[in-house]
Amino acid sequence: MRLATLMAVYNLGEIAQQNIDYLNLIVEQPNDIFVVDQSSSTWRVPFAGAKTATLSYNLGGPLGFDLALKLSEHYTEWNKLPDYDYYLISPTSGLMDPTGERIEDIISPCVEFLEQNEEAVMIQPAYRSTSNAMNKHMFDTGTGAPRQVQHLE
Repeated sequence: MRLATLMAVYNLGEIAQQNIDYLNLIVEQPNDIFVVDQSSSTWRVPFAGAKTATLSYNLGGPLGFDLALKLSEHYTEWNKLPDYDYYLISPTSGLMDPTGERIEDIISPCVEFLEQNEEAVMIQPAYRSTSNAMNKHMFDTGTGAPRQVQHLE
């Protein structure tokens, strides 16, 4: 089972680096991290522990993530590795470990859930207990009814 983390970064390099450090130090699931730096003006050092492409312009979030996906595909092809089974789309606007004291792995249980539930196509870890308040995307915009969503404790 192979997991790739995709990050599109613009001027939040310190947050991205802290998330990369968390993923590399705490997460038990084997994980390759791919970062697309979109011409950040406030971060000019390489990302330690990640495979990085640096652009001279900002593509925006969706195209940045698409480029990170392509980077991961080329990486597997070039190195003659199997394709990734799962992708973690990692936002860089928030810390996975806000206090620097998190010792639990919040990613591997998500991957295990996907492996055990063939009908599941996407899962998002909650980085803190208040994350559920922001889940308006989990409700159908037409009916207001909850989408078929399962929360893991």
